[in-house]
Amino acid sequence: MKERRSLTVGFRAGYAGGEKPKKVNRGTFQMKSLQPELDGVQYIDQWIGGSSGGGQEIAQGRDGNIETRLYGGGVVEENLEELGITKEDVDNYRAQKLKELPDRTRLEEEIELQTDGDWQYGYKLLELPAAFGKIPLKMAIEFINYRRALVFAHGFILTKVKNYKDRGEQFKKEVNRLS
Repeated sequence: MKERRSLTVGFRAGYAGGEKPKKVNRGTFQMKSLQPELDGVQYIDQWIGGSSGGGQEIAQGRDGNIETRLYGGGVVEENLEELGITKEDVDNYRAQKLKELPDRTRLEEEIELQTDGDWQYGYKLLELPAAFGKIPLKMAIEFINYRRALVFAHGFILTKVKNYKDRGEQFKKEVNRLS
């Protein structure tokens, strides 16, 4: 079996695994943070937000490679009341889909629109100009519709960190400092 990517291992154990976030300070901002205990993978996810917001995941696998995923977006509040749903309904559906698809979504693979009754979930890669091909960069959008109306979207930037010199101890110190 192919080894899971470090971002996927962390994501499965953290948000998709139901771990409860802790409040942390990142500079002057109070954020939520997940840093699950993992065997051989270092992972941290920190975000700020309410009905909209954003965050960053950083993961380092057993192979020493580091990857990061930035995200931001939120719910379309105007549509919720009109559709008779709440932000919590959207969050619950999103959590359900992320638990179903942790090895596929928010990476380099598109997910065709999936329909579950009134709900729809999709993940589309954005096309970048050819000149970007030499940079380990992917951009994507995750979206949720309810009765075909957009109720949630997150944009993603995904990249592998190259030529990072202080991989081991320096990374551990920084993760511990941010916790």
